Amino acid sequence: MAKKKILTITFALLLCGCGDSPDPATPVAKPVPETPVAKPDPETPVAKPDPASLATIEFNRGVDFSEKEDWDTAIACLSEAIRLKPDYADAYRSRGITYREKGEYDAAIKDFSEAIRLKPDLALAYNSRGIAYSMKGDHDAAIKDFSEAIRLDPDDADSYTNRGSAYEQKGEYDKAIRDHSEGIRLDPDDELPYLGRSIAYEKKGDKAKSNADYAKFKELDAKK
Repeated sequence: MAKKKILTITFALLLCGCGDSPDPATPVAKPVPETPVAKPDPETPVAKPDPASLATIEFNRGVDFSEKEDWDTAIACLSEAIRLKPDYADAYRSRGITYREKGEYDAAIKDFSEAIRLKPDLALAYNSRGIAYSMKGDHDAAIKDFSEAIRLDPDDADSYTNRGSAYEQKGEYDKAIRDHSEGIRLDPDDELPYLGRSIAYEKKGDKAKSNADYAKFKELDAKK
């Protein structure tokens, strides 16, 4: 009897299931296949600027700060440009100008000389160094540099005007007048050679020509 009861229970379990089997009449939902997630593309490496490009950025920043007369920041930027690009002649020249504006003439001359060593045909560097020599009172060295700048760039009015001023400081007034006149010929709208020539005429005792040039200087200066 017990055996029959066990078989009956077993049969009933087979018919009814174990309580977690699906009802045969109920359709079994098929699992929805997962949409595969696209693998992210490997990150494209960002190219770092090369040292020459960074040097140009620092150079431009230095020039901007120099124009704002923030000399120390300008020197720091230009020094970084030189560190990144040691053969950067224009950066040496610009830093030299900044040192010169600070009154550090020896440091300025050193930078101009390095710019010339790196770029021997850079007329502007000779002109810039000539100005530094003039400001130090070494007019002979200044005249030599201005003359080389003129040789390299015969159409540079500033170099003639600067050399004329150096000649005037030496008392060589005829040479000064000649150079200022050439500066005027090359750049008639520049007021400075008129002032320089006016001073030279004054020291020669030619009041009429001195006054005429000074009047022209004032006229052009008023337009700036």
